[in-house]
Amino acid sequence: MTSPVRAVTRAFAVLRVVVASPNGVSLAQIAKVTRLPKSSVSRMLDTLGHLHMVEQVGQRGRYRVGQGLEVLVGGGTSPRVLAQLSRPHLQSLVSRLGEDATLSVPEGDNTLYVSQVTADRSVQVQDWTGFTLPHNTVAPGLVFLSTWDPERLRRYLQQDLARHTPQTLVDPAALMARLETVRRDGYAWTHREHTDDINGVAAPLFDPHGEAVASLSVHGPSYRFPVRGAETRIGRMLCDSAAQLAAELGWHSL
Repeated sequence: MTSPVRAVTRAFAVLRVVVASPNGVSLAQIAKVTRLPKSSVSRMLDTLGHLHMVEQVGQRGRYRVGQGLEVLVGGGTSPRVLAQLSRPHLQSLVSRLGEDATLSVPEGDNTLYVSQVTADRSVQVQDWTGFTLPHNTVAPGLVFLSTWDPERLRRYLQQDLARHTPQTLVDPAALMARLETVRRDGYAWTHREHTDDINGVAAPLFDPHGEAVASLSVHGPSYRFPVRGAETRIGRMLCDSAAQLAAELGWHSL
C-alpha cells in the first residue's frame, strides 16, 4: 500500500505537470513525465478532478488546471473562475429583477464584461460579454473608479473622458461628487449614460486586501428599469450578492 507521504508526493508531481501545461496535457503525457504507472496517474486525476484541482476538457480529453486550484493559488481572481462562480448569483439576480445581469472586471481605464445572464423578456438589451467600455460610462466602471487612490483618480480625470450620450459625466468635479455617493452607498447607478435607453446598477466584489477585482451589475431598458422607488433596494441586493460571492471564495477583509 502506498504511504500517505508518497501519495501526496505523487499527487504534487501530477499537478506540476498540469500547471506547466496551459493548453492541457494527456494522461499518457503525465505518466511519461512523472514516470508513474498510467493506472496510478488515472486514479490521482480522478481524485484531483473530484476536488476541482484539475478538470478534463472533453470526453477522455486533456487535463488542465481546475477552478479549485485557481481559487486556492490565485485567490480566485482569474476572470474564468469568477465567471464560473458568479453565474448562480447572476441567475438569481435575473430571476429576482427580470433584467440582464453581468460580471465585469477592470482592465486599465476600461470595464471588461466577462459574463452575462440574459433575462427572458420580449425586449432585450445587447449581450456585452467580451466588450470593453470606458469606466465613466457604465455602472461597474464607476464602482471601480470609486475605489482608486486619489493620485490614480487624478491622472484619470486629466484625460479627455469618453462621452457616449448627453448624460455621460465628463466634468471632473461632477464625476468626483458622483464617486463620493458611490463610496457612501456601496453601489453605483447609471441612467442612460452609455446608451440612451439603458439604465444600470453595479456593486463591487472586494478581495481580502480591499481591492475591487470585479463587479456584479444589472441593466435594462430605462422605461422599465428600475421600478420607481426601488433604486436603494436593488442597490443593496447587488451588494448582498457580491458579499455572498466573496464569502464563497473565502475572502475576508484583512
